[in-house]
Amino acid sequence: MDEGPWLRHIARTFPLWAVEHRHATGFEIPLSARQDETSGIEQTSRWQLVRQLLHDETLDLTDRVAGLLVLLFAQRLSTITALTATHVTHEDAAVSLSLGSHPLQMPPPLDILILRLVNERKGFAVIGQIDDHPWLFPGAFAGRPMTNKQLMRRLHRLGIRVKPARNTALLDLVGELPAVVLSRLLGITVQTAAHWTRRSRLPESPTQPTSPAADPICLAPAPGAAVPRPVQSMAYESIN
Repeated sequence: MDEGPWLRHIARTFPLWAVEHRHATGFEIPLSARQDETSGIEQTSRWQLVRQLLHDETLDLTDRVAGLLVLLFAQRLSTITALTATHVTHEDAAVSLSLGSHPLQMPPPLDILILRLVNERKGFAVIGQIDDHPWLFPGAFAGRPMTNKQLMRRLHRLGIRVKPARNTALLDLVGELPAVVLSRLLGITVQTAAHWTRRSRLPESPTQPTSPAADPICLAPAPGAAVPRPVQSMAYESIN
């Protein structure tokens, strides 16, 4: 019964039956832990995916932008599918996306991809035309956004496991920015940001933050936002 969480989970069925029918007492087999809650992905794999999404024009634009929001900014699928064109602003040659309470300036070339998505977005219901809807990620039904499950399946086909990818991105981000700033820029709670800040200091963290690269991503609020302008030194190497 101690050969690993999966076998323990399977073995748990019989003793539970035995206890219920009073054939056994005094022991229990714990449920297996959900590894995706804390596991991450390798940084090399992460940045390979980022480069592919930024530059591979054979991939669907919807999948490219959604995947980058997960890999770079640790966004939940529910946040991504709820985005509308009004969350995007384009002023003074800067493209910003409102993920939290303060707009976040997008780094190139992601900024161009987001502008293209605003102009080219279309749902599955009417192929080849932009429906009269506000969604950046329209779904299969007219006037409705893509569901979380639909988006998860699309990202899985690209090799992106959403929860581990978010975990790794969060570990990078909390190493550079205070919890309150991350909360405002990314739309996560201060408690979540503080939790990942503590996890990043543990030796068993799923992945360690990357070291600064020659071409870092700037994680900064849009011009005029009332928060500091920190630089997030994620390894944005060889993708511009």
